[in-house]
Amino acid sequence: MRVLSFFPLRDVTKHGRNSYHFPGGVLDWGSRSDTSNVRPSAARQFKSSDNLIMFQSVYNAANSPDTGKPMVRVTVRLMKDGQPATKFFDFVLTDVQPQPVAHLEFAEYLKLATLAPGRYQAVIETKDMVTRKSTKQEAPFEIVP
Repeated sequence: MRVLSFFPLRDVTKHGRNSYHFPGGVLDWGSRSDTSNVRPSAARQFKSSDNLIMFQSVYNAANSPDTGKPMVRVTVRLMKDGQPATKFFDFVLTDVQPQPVAHLEFAEYLKLATLAPGRYQAVIETKDMVTRKSTKQEAPFEIVP
C-alpha cells in the first residue's frame, strides 16, 4: 500500500484560473463558478477562520476476499505540543477511483475555528484492513492570528 503525500489546502472563495476546486469531495484542476476553490498552502499557515482540507490518495490496497473491494481506515489526529488538540477523526475508504490508475481517495474538510493560534502536527495513519499493513505521515501546520 502506498500513500500519496498529505496536502494541507486552504479554502478560497475567489474563482481563479488554475486553482483547485472541490466538487463533491474530490479535488480537480480547473476553474468553475459552481464549486468552492481551494489551493495548497506552501507555508502551511492558516487562519482560524479557514478550513483545512486534507487530501491523499492510497494505492495498492488489497481487495477483501469477502467483498472484492478494498477497505482502508484513515485516522487523523491533530496534535499540539505533543498532546491531542482534538478528538481523533476516523474514516473508512472502500470506493476505488479507476483513473488514472486504481486508487482510493481521501478528502475531508476540518474547521479550524475551535483551535487556538499555534503550531500543530497532523498525524495521518492509513491502514489496509485486509493486509493489516499501515503507513503513518505527519504534517506540520500553523494557525496564525
